[in-house]
Amino acid sequence: MCRGSCQVLLNSPGGNGGIIDVASSTEDFRKTTLRKFKQLVVERIQAPNLGIIGNEDVGFMFRSKQLEEEKTFAYYGIKPMSTIVMVVRLPGG
Repeated sequence: MCRGSCQVLLNSPGGNGGIIDVASSTEDFRKTTLRKFKQLVVERIQAPNLGIIGNEDVGFMFRSKQLEEEKTFAYYGIKPMSTIVMVVRLPGG
């Protein structure tokens, strides 16, 4: 159950993470896709600070699993105040 807004903790390269407001209700939080979350994160931290060209360079991990954009928080068992790790894909190889 969320009070005010449902949030997650974001660990990101460069320390630009923090608390991200995801939804105003638990139901909406559970239905949030990783694609929508990515949009929130990119807007929040202003990805150019990381040298990211676009949000296609950003991915997320939770409990050591790479998260797929079309899946929801409920699918992965992500609850309010869970910690999600942001991964930045770098060009090159």
